[in-house]
Amino acid sequence: MKFALMFLQMIPFIIEAIKKIEEFLPVPGVGKDKLALIRESLSAIFKEVDSIWPAVETLVAALVKMANASGIFKKSE
Repeated sequence: MKFALMFLQMIPFIIEAIKKIEEFLPVPGVGKDKLALIRESLSAIFKEVDSIWPAVETLVAALVKMANASGIFKKSE
């Protein structure tokens, strides 16, 4: 239960981090680097993030996929 609550508390931060990172680095093809930046940022705030990283990574992928599909993030042609 503790990890579920922590995961829910991270969601607003994750969404904002994705938006800010994409705004700061709107470069295609560096998704792994952007994901690493999110992980490092979360680790600085939530010490237990490594224990739930697979779930966080899945959430990040889903949010980015949705942003791409909706046109929020522009993909290069």
